[in-house]
Amino acid sequence: MKKSSKKRSFKSKKHSFKPNLIVFFALTSIGAFVLFAMVQPVFTLANTTLTIYPNGQGFYTAWNGDENDIDETGTPDCEDGSTDGNDNVAESTTGDRESVNLNLSSIPNGATVTSVNVFVTDQGATIAGGSYQTFVRVGSADTDSGVNLTTTSTSACTTKNQVINVIDFTKTSSTDLEVGIVKTGIDTNKVWIGTINAVVTYTPLTITASAGAGGSISPSGTAAVATGDTPTYISTPNIGNVLADVLVDGVSQGRLNSYTFPSIIISHNITASFNSDWSQPADFDNNDSVGNPQDALTSNDDYATFNADGDDVEYDEFGLNSIPPGMIIDGIEVALEGNRSSTRTLLITLSWNNATSFTASQSVAFPSDDDSTVVVGGASNTWGRTWTPSEFSDANFQVRVDEGGENGSVELDQIQVKVHYSIPSGHIVVDKITNPSGDSQSFSFDATGGAYADFALTDTDSPNDQTLASGNYSISETVPGGWTQSNATCISNIGDSETIGAIELDSGETVTCTFINTKKGHLIVQKTTYPADDTTQFPVTASGSGTITGGGASVVTDATDKDYEVTPGTYSVTEDLSSLPLWQNVINEESTDCTNIEVGAGETQTCTIINKKAARITVTKTSVGGEDTFHFSGLGRDNGFDLDTTNQPENRASSFFDVFTELEGSDFSVTETVPGGWDVDNETCNLESVRPGDKPVCDFTNTKRASFRLEKISNPDSNSGSFQFDLMGPEQTGIPALYVFTPSGIWNLSNLLNGPYSFSETIISPSDWTGSQTVACNGNVGNSPSGSVAIPFVFTLSPGESMSCVVNNTQDALISGKKFEDANADGIAGENQGIEDWEIIATKIIADDPETQDIDESLDTLTYPDTTNEDGNYTLRVQPGTYKICEMLQEDYFQSYPTTDTADSTSCDNSSRGYELTVVAGDNINAKDFGNYQKGSISGIKFEDINGNGVRDEGELPLPNWMIKLSNGETKITGEDGSYTFGDLLPGAYTVSENQQDSWVQTMPKNSENYNIPLVSGQNAIEKDFGNFKLVTITGFKWDDKDGDGIWRKEGNEENPVEPGLQDVTVALGRQNGEPRQENGHETIPIEIIAMSLTGADGSFTISGVGPGHHKLFEESKSGWQATNPAARTDSFFDITYRIDLQPQQKPLVADSFFDVFVELSGHNVNQSEATKGLETTIPGVPLEFGNHELLVIITKDSGGPSGGGNSGGGGGGGEGSSAYNSLSADAKKVDANKDGKIDILDLNILMVHWGETGGIGDFNGDGKVDILDFQSLMVNWTI
Repeated sequence: MKKSSKKRSFKSKKHSFKPNLIVFFALTSIGAFVLFAMVQPVFTLANTTLTIYPNGQGFYTAWNGDENDIDETGTPDCEDGSTDGNDNVAESTTGDRESVNLNLSSIPNGATVTSVNVFVTDQGATIAGGSYQTFVRVGSADTDSGVNLTTTSTSACTTKNQVINVIDFTKTSSTDLEVGIVKTGIDTNKVWIGTINAVVTYTPLTITASAGAGGSISPSGTAAVATGDTPTYISTPNIGNVLADVLVDGVSQGRLNSYTFPSIIISHNITASFNSDWSQPADFDNNDSVGNPQDALTSNDDYATFNADGDDVEYDEFGLNSIPPGMIIDGIEVALEGNRSSTRTLLITLSWNNATSFTASQSVAFPSDDDSTVVVGGASNTWGRTWTPSEFSDANFQVRVDEGGENGSVELDQIQVKVHYSIPSGHIVVDKITNPSGDSQSFSFDATGGAYADFALTDTDSPNDQTLASGNYSISETVPGGWTQSNATCISNIGDSETIGAIELDSGETVTCTFINTKKGHLIVQKTTYPADDTTQFPVTASGSGTITGGGASVVTDATDKDYEVTPGTYSVTEDLSSLPLWQNVINEESTDCTNIEVGAGETQTCTIINKKAARITVTKTSVGGEDTFHFSGLGRDNGFDLDTTNQPENRASSFFDVFTELEGSDFSVTETVPGGWDVDNETCNLESVRPGDKPVCDFTNTKRASFRLEKISNPDSNSGSFQFDLMGPEQTGIPALYVFTPSGIWNLSNLLNGPYSFSETIISPSDWTGSQTVACNGNVGNSPSGSVAIPFVFTLSPGESMSCVVNNTQDALISGKKFEDANADGIAGENQGIEDWEIIATKIIADDPETQDIDESLDTLTYPDTTNEDGNYTLRVQPGTYKICEMLQEDYFQSYPTTDTADSTSCDNSSRGYELTVVAGDNINAKDFGNYQKGSISGIKFEDINGNGVRDEGELPLPNWMIKLSNGETKITGEDGSYTFGDLLPGAYTVSENQQDSWVQTMPKNSENYNIPLVSGQNAIEKDFGNFKLVTITGFKWDDKDGDGIWRKEGNEENPVEPGLQDVTVALGRQNGEPRQENGHETIPIEIIAMSLTGADGSFTISGVGPGHHKLFEESKSGWQATNPAARTDSFFDITYRIDLQPQQKPLVADSFFDVFVELSGHNVNQSEATKGLETTIPGVPLEFGNHELLVIITKDSGGPSGGGNSGGGGGGGEGSSAYNSLSADAKKVDANKDGKIDILDLNILMVHWGETGGIGDFNGDGKVDILDFQSLMVNWTI
């Protein structure tokens, strides 16, 4: 290859290393380079000589220390306490960072960095355990390790490392990569860092070069490159090979021996491929001014130069003498490797006679001044002539290379030649002939050897002709079904002896093979049977002059013909019926002769054989009700035949007869002789037009007649009495319909038809006879009915059956009594109500030992049940014997009668008592009574009677956990729903009461503290409810109504001071005691005082423990004081007064001034007079506050003195020694009655309050009466 400045060889980009950076490169298994960078720390160190780094301090400088340490050289050591002038330590608070910049010059640009493994040596200053993390900073993004490291020693450095998987980034010339330390945790322990280094893992850009067989590429394998690199790759063919193509990233670049990549920005693949079987020249001739023509003999980067007009040279001795004679030359290729400058081309011509003659030229133009390979000619390009193998000998074949006359030069590194030739071929021809001629059957042929291909032919196809190279071949035919291969021969056009299994084909030879096939014929044997569609297989045998496929023996059926495949010839078919006695051969117009049948090639012949099958007549005899021998005649039997049903299953016998009939059918007959005592029940036999293969059946059924025996027994037996029996059944003659027994006997009947019968008994005499009329019968197995003949007794006589029946008449004994409900459980029937639908059972006692009367419990018992009627009465009808009479106890009932003292009393199995009686026929025993009772219960609800009305109203809640007492000593605690129940109580008298609790009063029941309950049998006394009202407290006040206005001034001032409470005043609570009554012309309501209270220092009073109701609250009547609130209640208009019943020691009360107090809600205390109804307030609330005004003494005109003020010393009228109001005159109208220092309308109010009282204003208007008109006159004359 030419060595010139134009050629560019691959050079790795050199990377310079900093003096204090140790770099290691390692290629990993995944093609990634790992850079190990040991970096001296550039932040504060302890007792070390710091080194100055080219890249300097990192972004973070938060830790303490001398930052100039980064200019030092050498390796800093760990802090050891010495005084070396560098005592700075890495002291930091949480979150502070320190970093150094890594020198990345050794990592090629474009590489992808994937992780950084940071190594540190640390030491604790005075205490180990200081925590920190390493981190990586790429550009402005920090990635912490996320896991704390802690110092482990204070006396030595400890090495630690953390791998930090950064987000992949591409290294460029401006990439800033730092590693550092960040203080973490909340500890204050100092952290010293001695060294920090890093291992950087990255993947560089690469070029992967590879070459195919026949050459090489240089450099080969995978090489790392950097962005901007422009490497060159050289493809070199081996001797005898030519460069075929160069692919870059799968894209063809042509036959470029030298390829240079443009500026690298991504990774690439480059692949070179080569062609083989090329020949090089060993010499050259007739050189005309070509520089170094010998350099084109091999590819060695030395060149033959063509740089002037007329330069040419002839290359020869290519070593092509080995081309076999007779080969066909298909094409010639010439490959030239080289380059050019400017426009000069080369012209290539070929000589076949040692440069005497040349072909037309073909031009070659190299694409550039880089080496490339150009190929002219082609695998099918013969350069305009026909060649022979001898023309390629070293003495004859030459390649002339001429320059094309253009500018510049062409440098030729190598010239090579490839000759394409093929071997001359022969022919194998196959023809197909069929018999019969022209058949469309396709025949498959299997061809072997060389390129000989399989094929198929029909008789009408053209012969198969394949051109093949010389060699050994064979051919075979697959003969289809129904054909034979008659002949297969091969003929050579050059006289060689060839067979289809061994063909030795020579060049130019034609071998013709002929295959002759004969189509087989068919002989079809058809079978027709009578009856049609019979599946019997008939043996047939075919024989003849030809070959029968599969042999001649076979079978044929009516549904399936036999198809014999035969070669052409004469054939016969015979049938063998020796194993088929039920079949006969039929010769008629439908059958054909099956002998001497001629079958040609591909021909089908048919013959038909007809057979008929014998008919089978079956005669069946069934004898119902017995066995016998039955005789038949017919079917051509002169003496007839017998069928015996004796010992036959289901008494059924049969026989069959095989007969041959005409094809159109034949008639037959069968006749039976019926023996005595038998009836013909069924006869089915149709033997007309019986055809071949028919299977008619004749059925004969005979039924044997039955017999009947009736025995009559009377109990008690006597010589009197007549009993008539009536028999009903199938209609028949000679059979009596009734029989009379007097009183017993036997009735026999025979020769009865089978079927349903019935008989009943009529008691003719004595007329008063009553009792059971039982019957029990015994007939065939499973037919033993029993019952009563009081009504028609039904039974069935089967054919041949002997039925025997026994009738027994027994007079019944009667046992009766009453079932009653013992209401008070006293065991005495009395007037107690009878119980309906109660089962009473009489059980017969069956003794296994008549002397001891012991009962054998294993024996079945005989019971007689009865159910009581609506009056509780029962009657048992029993046969004579000893019985135990018991009742069937019912759930929740308890027996009170009979007792152990009751006559005939005995114990029953159900823990109750009954009666044991012995009765004879006709006995009548009564008064065997049974008494029962049920337990009862008492239940109710305990509730809070909210309104105290003694009734449980809707919404009133239950009171749980309250004790309820029963007079028998039982107690119950009410449940969450307030309920209680006393259960399982015997009938009797009970008292239910509640346990009284403090602060509660019972309101229900209203008029008693308890319930008195006479509990009878089965009674459930419900709704025995208890209502309680929680007692309330009444509170109020008594005050000094200074101004007498009836309004309590609770807040005041200097002019109108607060009105104070009145202490030690009695307040009494009363309630109406009795109905109102007339006294002295007035309706007087009696009042009973039920509670009293004394007001305290503030005038307050409290009355506790008050129950529900309408109460009245009174105050003590004090001399010299007048009630102002509430207003007086004396109603002279309605003449209603209240009479208060006081005890002698009690103080007098104001009767006409009081509060109505309504205690309406349980537990709700009262402090005002208010009444409600439902949700509505009917009487508005008024505070329970008693107001009293101290009375004023008024001096009247009649007293001779002026009016004045002062205490009267009495209540209600003038005080002792004072003048009376009734002499008040008109000129005394200006009176300061309320003593407030003013004469105003309020004084009139005071006078109004006291009008009408004894000693009041009196007859002010002088009309002789004290009434409302006096107050009106005073009011009219009042002047403010």
